[in-house]
Amino acid sequence: MLLSLQSSRFIFTSPAYTPPATPPQGVDRTITIVFLLICLEGLCGGSAYVNTFFHVGREGEDGGEGEEGTRRKMEREFRIGAVGAADSCGECSALVRSPLVELDG
Repeated sequence: MLLSLQSSRFIFTSPAYTPPATPPQGVDRTITIVFLLICLEGLCGGSAYVNTFFHVGREGEDGGEGEEGTRRKMEREFRIGAVGAADSCGECSALVRSPLVELDG
């Protein structure tokens, strides 16, 4: 929360980020399209994430009794943990590789 407050204060008080006194002629719709595509990508990615965890959690749901039931529960927990670890590793690799593909300004 502190970081968002600090960044909002910087954006609104810095002369580099103040809007021009007179707005330019016409409306640039490109930024609206970009924002909509980003929202769509977030919704699709989030629903895929939830769907994956749902199916991994439900696979082999009827545990049964005794040793076989305990084994299935352990396998289910392992699958959920493996999916979470794979997701975290993917995010970390994207974090490491992202500066390499950024354009220098």
